[in-house]
Amino acid sequence: MIRCLAAFAFVILTIALLCSPAKAQIVPITDVNPDPNIVEAYLTADEKDVTIGGATVHAMVYKDCAPAGVCAPGAGTIPGPQIKVKVGDLLIIHFKNDLASDSASIHWHGIELDNDSDGTAVTQDAVLPGQSYVYRFKFFRPGVFWYHSHFLPGQPTFAGMYGPIIIANNIEASLQGTTLPSAANTHTLVLSDIEFDGTGKVGKQFMGVTKTINELVEICHNDAFGLPGGSRAACMAPPNLPGDTVLVNGVKPDPGTNTPKFIVPSGQRIRLQLVNAAITRHFRLSMLNSGDNKLYRIGGEGGLLDKIQLDGGTKGTWNTLYNEGEVTMGSGERSDVIVVPSGPEGSIVQLVGNALPSPFLASTGLPANYPLVFFQIAGTSTDTSPNAGDSILNGTAEDIENIKDDPFVPLQDPAPFGGSSNETIRITNVRPNPPGPDLIMLPSIDGFSSMLDTNGGNGSLPGVMRPPTARYARVGDTLELEVRNETMAVHPFHLHGFSMQPVAMKMNDGTLLYTFDYDEFIDSQDVYGNQTFVFRVRLDDRQKICDTGGAPGPVTGPCAPAASGGAIGRWLFHCHIFHHAGLGMMSELVALEGDADGDGVVNSLDNCPNTPNADQADADSDGVGDVCDNCPATANANQADWDGDGIGDACDPPENKDQCKNDQWMNFIFPRVFKNQGDCVASVVPVAQNLFLPNRIQRRDVASFVAKPKSTGRRKVRSD
Repeated sequence: MIRCLAAFAFVILTIALLCSPAKAQIVPITDVNPDPNIVEAYLTADEKDVTIGGATVHAMVYKDCAPAGVCAPGAGTIPGPQIKVKVGDLLIIHFKNDLASDSASIHWHGIELDNDSDGTAVTQDAVLPGQSYVYRFKFFRPGVFWYHSHFLPGQPTFAGMYGPIIIANNIEASLQGTTLPSAANTHTLVLSDIEFDGTGKVGKQFMGVTKTINELVEICHNDAFGLPGGSRAACMAPPNLPGDTVLVNGVKPDPGTNTPKFIVPSGQRIRLQLVNAAITRHFRLSMLNSGDNKLYRIGGEGGLLDKIQLDGGTKGTWNTLYNEGEVTMGSGERSDVIVVPSGPEGSIVQLVGNALPSPFLASTGLPANYPLVFFQIAGTSTDTSPNAGDSILNGTAEDIENIKDDPFVPLQDPAPFGGSSNETIRITNVRPNPPGPDLIMLPSIDGFSSMLDTNGGNGSLPGVMRPPTARYARVGDTLELEVRNETMAVHPFHLHGFSMQPVAMKMNDGTLLYTFDYDEFIDSQDVYGNQTFVFRVRLDDRQKICDTGGAPGPVTGPCAPAASGGAIGRWLFHCHIFHHAGLGMMSELVALEGDADGDGVVNSLDNCPNTPNADQADADSDGVGDVCDNCPATANANQADWDGDGIGDACDPPENKDQCKNDQWMNFIFPRVFKNQGDCVASVVPVAQNLFLPNRIQRRDVASFVAKPKSTGRRKVRSD
């Protein structure tokens, strides 16, 4: 572990800023609020040189820096500072984007928060360079989480812009030292990878040149659509393979010096709270050279489990493709485990990674037993060994709720905005190539690619289009949904805003493989090729706390703090392999106003006027668009029918009024969005940028492409 030491605080700060070592030890965030139930801090997105394996790397980081420019010791490292909170705490983060040219945000991965804080292109304006944004939300579920940007996030995340979040169970302190290891024997490990050239530029080699992840996605997309600068090679390996340098808390593991290293007694229970922040890599984890090489899973994405689980092996007839006692984490996934390093005095036990078999295509060529963490044995512990089935929360007040047996309701049918009411979400590799009948083999949902990973900022949020693959439900609904993988590769499916409870795994032909025999809440799940993941999700409401932007942006809509209504809004779901999502394997689950008064009817009496709705025109001129607005009283012949109620009126988003007519091409491409020739936008260019062309090429003149789309007719590009 590299340390910058000095006698005085200002010297510590100076050294930290100058040498910027990528530390093995996580740095806690600086809380400037004295209230024990509020964590308030400052995070700045910035470019920063860090040292990795002796090389200087031009990284992108979240810095812990106050407004006056005073940064905490260690600010600007990989990963960003750890945020550690309790259930019920309020988080206030003052975010500033100091990147040279990239828009940014903070997405709080896995957190059930109010909608305007989710940090995505469907919940907020992009924070452009020089702009600031304040996130405010509370925590409602314990677990291991992380944060990263969600605006063209491939390159920033690959270059180091991420950090961990730990939310403890309420009774966790009472379990430490007995059921759980002590706080001193609990460690956060952020696992990731990176790749850089001899100049320190982060990216992947492509035709002899280092290209950023976002550049590679654009090149792949351009090839698929026959645009200039495209190349099919950008859609395939090696550009889409994991980075060649593994990082653990920002440090390159070194078997020569056995770093990063923990010194532990033999047989000591050690708790590891694991985050996979890699954009492509699956981490297949096991212990090496220990008397017990198993990882005992005690929790992860939804807090502690009822009982200790051993992952891997064959569950029912479902072959997980890795060994029992190992843990595998796809991109964005987390796990909370106990390991028990044991051996002779002075010996070295390792946490290692390994390759996975097909269909984990991107992680099949990894080396055997590549080192991650070293444990040096010193002394002997009296800890007893854990066993699968040992109780953790079982029988306590925090026993995990089972929603698998609860009644569930269907999605909204018909779906608003031309969306889908199909409970099966299809992971596909085919999407249309307008205006001809030919298809392109690129990542998609239900055969449609949605570019929902950025917007233009400065008030452009309302113009982010709604894909025909979006699902709609009411706040308070319990749903049973399926994710059907129709490709050959494994895809880590991630849902924003709500936690899933796994129900079953089955083959796509309906053959049941495994029924989950324990309760857990998660936000990400690997779905294997030709298999279907079945889950329940309850759209729990939560408190509404308003974020704030700046001038000229990010622009924030009308907002009134309220005890409810925070769950209403657009929530993305997507494959968490970053280039798959960036190429269109993304859609959304939209939570609509619920029946708050329980009268069986969703109407203007529900939560009126306490629940603002970003898609509601302010018909009663009270300064907020909400369910009190008298819709659909005023019809407008020039207003597109965006809410699908059969009339263009004040209920439809005002930014879409005065729609253009008779655009045959738009009706051909988006027949489920534009239900008739009047339901189109005044300019087809924003639609092409938001739904079909990646927003990453907004600076290009795409009008000529929109006017004269080019069909290649023969392009088939492998993406998984």
